[in-house]
Amino acid sequence: MVLIFDKGNHSIEAFQAIDTLQLPFIASLRNSTQKDLLMIPDKDFTVMTLPSNGKEVRYYRTRRDIYGQSRTVYVLHDPRKKEKAMTIFTLKLQKRLLKMNKFLEKLNVKKWRSKEKVEAKLKKLAGKKPFVDVLSYTVTGSTGELKASVHIDEGAKKDYLVTLGRSIIFTSQDNWSPGMVIQAFRDKHVVEDTFKKLKNPHYLAIRPMYHWTDTCIRAHVFSCVLGL
Repeated sequence: MVLIFDKGNHSIEAFQAIDTLQLPFIASLRNSTQKDLLMIPDKDFTVMTLPSNGKEVRYYRTRRDIYGQSRTVYVLHDPRKKEKAMTIFTLKLQKRLLKMNKFLEKLNVKKWRSKEKVEAKLKKLAGKKPFVDVLSYTVTGSTGELKASVHIDEGAKKDYLVTLGRSIIFTSQDNWSPGMVIQAFRDKHVVEDTFKKLKNPHYLAIRPMYHWTDTCIRAHVFSCVLGL
């Protein structure tokens, strides 16, 4: 049995238990924990075809110490996913830039005469990462006579765009081929789709339920599953 799970299930305690029980696993990693791996040039990736579906995959294999153990790590690169992410990011970036420039029309009016308040507002409009790193602004002058400008930091934007379309997984299955590891991780969608179907009333109709005790509820659900 091989455990396959997403980065949302990580914890030090979980991996201590996995190591103690010597359970083989494949899991995803948050990109923010391995930022240097996101900057690997495209030319360093190996192109392969998955044996199960013939889809092309690009990967970079290395080793890292994660949760106190040396693990095999794969950085996956998907050009189509990157293109889609770049389009979405660009649209959101332009929308935030437009809001920030629109706000500057209120400069030196009422409460927006204070440099501290204007800077705080611009920071809020920029939002969280990565937008706050890409959108730069300057506020100069004294109270009531402020000057401000907003622009896109092209260097920071370029650095962020390089990371798009990339994901990271790591595993204890050192003896598995890259194709086996990547395919196994991607196949978790089969289980996820099954859970979706179990929650879909068109597949498994559990309601209405006129039972309140555990025994009767179990019997009711069991009958519904038999019907399915």
